Amino acid sequence: MKVMKQMIKYILAVVALAMLVPSCNKEFEWEGFGVNNDDSETNCIKLKVEEGSTPISVYSDSAWRAEFEDDYDWATLTNAQGNGSGRMLFTYKANNKAVRRAYILVHSGNATKRIMVVQDGKDIIFRFRAEDGEMSIEKSATTYYLSLDSNISSDLYKHVVLDEVEYLSESKNWISNIRMQGEQLALDVALNDTEAERSARLGITFTDPYTKAVYGPSYVSITQGTTSSVEITWEELFERFTTATTESGTNSWTIAANEEEISGIKISGINLSFPENTNAAMNKQSAWSGSGFSATDTNINDGTTYIVSHDMKYSLKVSMLTGKDNIIPQYASTQIRIDGCTLTKLGEGRYELSNVRSRNVVSLITGTEGDVPVRERKLSELTSDDYYRIVTIKDVELVYNKGALYNTTDGYRYYCDYYPTLLRDSEGNTIYMMFTHKQALEWVRKGQEAPLGKGTVKGILTYETSPMYGDNSGEENNVGGSLGKFVIRPYDESCLQFNASEEDNFSKTYVEWHWLDEAVTLDAENKVVPKYGEGKLYHELGTVPAINTCFNTLISGTDAKVTTRKTACYYNAAWVDDKGDFKGLVVEFPAISLGAGASINLAYWAGGQSTNGAGLNFPANWHIEYSLDGENYSAVENSEFDIHPAAWWHSSCIKFGTHGLAQRSFRLPSEICGAEKAYLRIVPCTLRCATSSHPEGSEFSASKVVPLYLAAITIKYNK
Repeated sequence: MKVMKQMIKYILAVVALAMLVPSCNKEFEWEGFGVNNDDSETNCIKLKVEEGSTPISVYSDSAWRAEFEDDYDWATLTNAQGNGSGRMLFTYKANNKAVRRAYILVHSGNATKRIMVVQDGKDIIFRFRAEDGEMSIEKSATTYYLSLDSNISSDLYKHVVLDEVEYLSESKNWISNIRMQGEQLALDVALNDTEAERSARLGITFTDPYTKAVYGPSYVSITQGTTSSVEITWEELFERFTTATTESGTNSWTIAANEEEISGIKISGINLSFPENTNAAMNKQSAWSGSGFSATDTNINDGTTYIVSHDMKYSLKVSMLTGKDNIIPQYASTQIRIDGCTLTKLGEGRYELSNVRSRNVVSLITGTEGDVPVRERKLSELTSDDYYRIVTIKDVELVYNKGALYNTTDGYRYYCDYYPTLLRDSEGNTIYMMFTHKQALEWVRKGQEAPLGKGTVKGILTYETSPMYGDNSGEENNVGGSLGKFVIRPYDESCLQFNASEEDNFSKTYVEWHWLDEAVTLDAENKVVPKYGEGKLYHELGTVPAINTCFNTLISGTDAKVTTRKTACYYNAAWVDDKGDFKGLVVEFPAISLGAGASINLAYWAGGQSTNGAGLNFPANWHIEYSLDGENYSAVENSEFDIHPAAWWHSSCIKFGTHGLAQRSFRLPSEICGAEKAYLRIVPCTLRCATSSHPEGSEFSASKVVPLYLAAITIKYNK
């Protein structure tokens, strides 16, 4: 009988999963341990190129767990453990590269089963890049790095081997230590101490370890000259830039060496970022995937680094040609050959060096964090001289510290791969810190609540625009959306050093409305009661609010309704009355004991959220007014802000549709502090509304009833 059970078990192990219902079928009592696929080419799990997921069965009469054999950035495992027979779920991204494989190890007791998953892809491409086919190098001894034009996955580069080195001149053996270093071919070149050029041809091949097919050899010709590139100072570089751009009337210059600089020119500096930094720059969304995610092109982030001169006077944003070209370790001292690259002035204190290839890096010397003094600044002390430097911003706290640090929903990430989180100091100054979605997956969105106390933030200081969360005023065509003069990009968890307790803050909450408990508490007049302090929140036309989701999710996931989502107060209201006057929300509170330096912090989700674009007809321009009698209102200085329509789950989603909480902070007028009662009015100030192509391209219908989501309104003062 036992033999028969074993035979039944292993016969059914290759039956389609849809036919297996082991948890409900009492006829079979599984003994031992098995899986329904293995690591052979004939019995592996085969997937199509499109993204998706597939269940994988495990048969066991005891506890088991599963894990990937290696790190795969294109696949995830869920339900990867159990006790008794069960199923795990393998989820995978679309494959625009060559065929790729993942291996799953399933453990139970002392036994391990290995499963291979194969995803279809494009035909394998493997060759040197055309622009690197003929390579001229200088006489100096150094290491060169060459990128390949290849679509094989990163785990397959270890199967690239040297085919041959053919020396084409009398001088031999001046190229050595040829090896793959990540996805780069690295080679050491000896000093050319002869009086003549020398050349060689180098070939490499790739063997697919699964099909055994051989690709290549691909060749590169290398000619080493008798002179070295000339190092120029950063001052001289910018002098040449000024001369060239003045003559051309542009802000961009393709760098040209002088006639006497036969082997080109180079500059030296220290690298501040690192190739693995997932928060170096803003990524593009390249396509709609059809399931709530868009395809993210990370090449911009992966190819971005920041370099500072050794005397710390100058800095550059460096954009490598591709992510594979970004090879410089953090804090490494480097020399970069720059003739042929492009230098562009992006703004005051901001320059970008672009079209840099790995072969332009002609020297690398490992460094340490101590080689780069970190600038410590208060927000009021930041200047354009701090751009593209590592800066520690002192004494700041999160404007909105409820829910997640990355306050957006993953499912609506179309056209968006970033989120700005607002910081504020005791003087009322603010700055956004920027996170990419990939960084959020790595350490920002792990289920932790946002930091409560004050602290410091370290990162690379940049300038950013966002059509979703930025202030459109002052931007060309009003669609860029400036996020302020400065943005800071933390690059790992250690960059955020906040105190654990809100009691450590420089500010104290005076009155606050938020709806984390998924409840709106109303008084007898249907006005919203705050969660902390005394006051009332209400719509001027008497609209009664309800609760709705604001997607302030603590844990990343494709489901827009992840159970850890937070809620918002939802006003489905008109914003203009029958007379054509603007109407909005009123915040009423006693201010008799309100301390100095008071500010109002406003966190909202979006206006007019809708799956069909109905939210376009929603007032775009808002401001805050104040009053001491509830009748005569004046505008709060510098309180103008924009509300954009919410994103919707569709491929035609507008680029400026808000994907998460938009956070704002405004300084209250000093005359409010100490008043017996104060009133704040959050209200539209123009008739502008969005069209499908512009956030302020039309005028909204005054009678339209559209919703506004409020995550929190907080009034704080300095202790």
